[in-house]
Amino acid sequence: TSEWRLSYVNKEFAVCPSYPPIVIVPKAIDDEALRKVATFRHGGRFPVLSYYHKKNGMVIMRSGQPLTGTNGRRCKEDEKLINATLRAGKRGYIIDTRPLNVAQQARAKGGGFEQEAHYPQWRRIHKSIERYHILQESLIKLVEACNDQTHNMDRWLSRLEASNWLTHIKEILTTACLAAQCLD
Repeated sequence: TSEWRLSYVNKEFAVCPSYPPIVIVPKAIDDEALRKVATFRHGGRFPVLSYYHKKNGMVIMRSGQPLTGTNGRRCKEDEKLINATLRAGKRGYIIDTRPLNVAQQARAKGGGFEQEAHYPQWRRIHKSIERYHILQESLIKLVEACNDQTHNMDRWLSRLEASNWLTHIKEILTTACLAAQCLD
C-alpha cells in the first residue's frame, strides 16, 4: 500500500544480522531513523512489517525488546515508527511473549518494554511463549518419543507428556488466536 515501503537499510545485514537485507517499514520513516531505532532494540531488531490485513489496515510487526533499562530510556524515532503503523483513531496491541515478571527483570539488564506514557495508543499484553532453546529441547524429546521402537503405548504417552510439546503448542496457538483477534 501507499503507507509502506521497501527498505534496503539492512543490506549485507549491516543493521540487524537476523533480518533479511530488504524489509518493509512505514513510508514515513527514513533509513536513518531505522538505524537509530535499531540501537534502541535488542539485537538491532527494529519493528518491521510481518503481516498486513488488506480489509482493515491492521498489521503485525515484529521486533526485539526496547532497551529502556532501569532509567526508562526512550527513543523518539521508535515511538514515531510504532505510531506510524496505526491509522487515525485506532489503538494497537503490543504482544510481549515474555511473562510480565521476566520483562520487568529485563530492565535491570538494560532491556525492558514499551512504557505506556510514551506509547499511549498502545496496549501491552504479555502472553508467555517459551524461548527457542526450550522449544528445541522439547521437540527433540518429541522426536525421540516418536522414534521409540518399543511399540509400548503407555511408554510413548509418558514420553510425549514429558516432552511438554503439546503444552508449548497450546501456548503458541493461544497467542496466535489473540493476535488474530487483535487484528479484527
